[in-house]
Amino acid sequence: MNNIDFIGFSNSINVFVLVLVVVLAFILTFYAYSFYSTVSFRNKLGLMSLRILAFGILILLLANPVFERTQIVLNKPIVTILIDNSASLGANSPSWNGLESYTSVLANISQIDTELYTHQIVFFNSSIEDSANIESFQLQGAQTDIYDAIRTVLTDYSSDEIILITDGISTRGRDPLFSAQDNRTPIHTIAVGDSTLKKDVILQEVDFPRTTLINTPNTISASIRNVDITQATTLVKLFQDDTLLESKSINLNQPNSIQQVDFQIEYDSPGIYNYSIEVDSVGGEWTTLNNTRSFEITAKDDQIKILYISTELHPDVGGIRNLIQSSESFDMLTRTWIRGNQFVEGPLPTRRDTLDLVIIHGLNESLPGSVVEFIEESISSTNTLFINTPGTGSRPLNSVYGGLSIFTASEGPNRVNLQLNPSTSSSGHVVTDIPQINWSRTPLLRTNLSLSNVSERLIVLLNATDRITQQNYPAIGLTSMGSQRHSFVLFSGINNLLLTSNQSDQISFQTLFSNLITWTSTSNFDENFEVTLSENEFSANNEILVNARIVNELGLPENEATITLRLESDTEVENRTYVFRNVNSGNYQLEIPSLPIGNYKFEAIAEKSQQNLGTQLGSFTVGNTQSEFINTLRNDALLRSLAEFTQGNFIQYDKLQDINSLLTAKDPISETKSTIFQLFRSPIWFFVLILLLGIEWFLRRRVLIP
Repeated sequence: MNNIDFIGFSNSINVFVLVLVVVLAFILTFYAYSFYSTVSFRNKLGLMSLRILAFGILILLLANPVFERTQIVLNKPIVTILIDNSASLGANSPSWNGLESYTSVLANISQIDTELYTHQIVFFNSSIEDSANIESFQLQGAQTDIYDAIRTVLTDYSSDEIILITDGISTRGRDPLFSAQDNRTPIHTIAVGDSTLKKDVILQEVDFPRTTLINTPNTISASIRNVDITQATTLVKLFQDDTLLESKSINLNQPNSIQQVDFQIEYDSPGIYNYSIEVDSVGGEWTTLNNTRSFEITAKDDQIKILYISTELHPDVGGIRNLIQSSESFDMLTRTWIRGNQFVEGPLPTRRDTLDLVIIHGLNESLPGSVVEFIEESISSTNTLFINTPGTGSRPLNSVYGGLSIFTASEGPNRVNLQLNPSTSSSGHVVTDIPQINWSRTPLLRTNLSLSNVSERLIVLLNATDRITQQNYPAIGLTSMGSQRHSFVLFSGINNLLLTSNQSDQISFQTLFSNLITWTSTSNFDENFEVTLSENEFSANNEILVNARIVNELGLPENEATITLRLESDTEVENRTYVFRNVNSGNYQLEIPSLPIGNYKFEAIAEKSQQNLGTQLGSFTVGNTQSEFINTLRNDALLRSLAEFTQGNFIQYDKLQDINSLLTAKDPISETKSTIFQLFRSPIWFFVLILLLGIEWFLRRRVLIP
């Protein structure tokens, strides 16, 4: 219903001026036509009427009358129908005939009174599915998250009431009752699905280490649930790929009980190992879809592999090597130079790609070109830690590290009264995260090197202060170049620090150098590029969500990277390559469409301007919808509580006669909408004026008025 009321005039022209203009317009019109004596009075009257009408409309628009339109709108209550389409509802039993029974229940939706309600249909399983069609949908959802479905509808959809059609079985997410907290929207629940307890053997849970270390014993535990089966025996089998590793027999003599079966595993080499556990079926079991579980375990060799090259015999060499050997985190290969190309422990290794760190302890002036070349190549391909010795020369140091352009070394007088103290750059750095040290009482150090042309890319963590001149010299510095890290200890006397008589300071210095070795051995982007999966096991019907995050060397989000993922499979599925999309703030996301059952490995590579920013390896398994069949017994108690908490109604599907009887909002909500409008804002008046003046001109020509 519409009402239009006149409010008044809104103009800046004086009313007397408008009246004067009207009078003048009428007089001018009569005067203009009074001279035409050959024209009949009737024709003159018609022509004058057209012009006066045009002038009248124009003057009315100048007066700017303002009107208010009032409209009363009846808004029908919006009902959101939330439909569970997970696989558990497809189970057949004496009380529920799967999809056929569900289809008959959903036929009630068409009975909603569209004159009273506006309804919208939303499907869900592990997430909301807006695109599903009620005529053609299939019960293939691999997991059910009722909590997330309700919270999404409450947050993203406009709803006066919600009808939830589900069996009440959640296989992921929070307890659905949490969604009812502080919820003022009534939720009416219709309980559908199986209500009879069926005999079954269920592989309910598998507990295993997702990652482990080599040469470390681990346990895989399988929990087998017995539902109403008596006097039966079955085998629980552990497979690696398709090879049976071990099987154990269990007796199913206690109905509705859970038994645990353990398998022991250990690895002698790193890698990704694919497993599956299968429980043999027994007579009377209603389904075997919940008898199998596939998973993978990643075995890592977490020891940091170090090549330690010393070019001078010095107590510091023994001190650092003893520190490394005392930690199981380090795996050290030593080479002690004698002369020429000879080393005490044998020749230099031919491969550096297996090394995490090369420690270069001293650069003697007498090193042959082949050894210097090996060190130069190590710097360009591997993380390195340089430690000064009294015999180190500035020439070989500048030669091997000159390509980094971070400093220029020169030789000077031996300074033997140096004492360590932290620089401003050390605050908050992981290397200097050590117990507090009384720096004024630490042993004295020495060096024969001076640095110039020091680049800002060299982060000086500790300075060495000359006790006599109070001059500071860089003592411990580090830098990052691409994916590599290089650090420098530019003094000698480390062994004195590691063996200082102050026990607490001794522990602090041991921690300091251990931190320095660990930080330098880590790829610069190992911490900055991370790839995570939403889960480790997916259903053949589920989309696979992969998230990635990357930050640059400054720790800021990197938004201009390109991340590709190469997927390999142990099935006949061909290898595929995907590209992540940039979400924001250094976050990237990839949605892989559903894949066939099998084990998959992936390699994710982040690049920017053809520079490698990091590489991540991983794997996942695609299995069946096993989680949906662990429990198919309808949860009426949950659905009843959900309805009560939200002031809604609960009903079982076989007692539902009229879906409208569930709803509580019967009357449309009236809403009054008011709008202000002005005549001159409508373009129609322009066309009316043109039309009137055009007709007048045409008639003037017809009666022979020039």
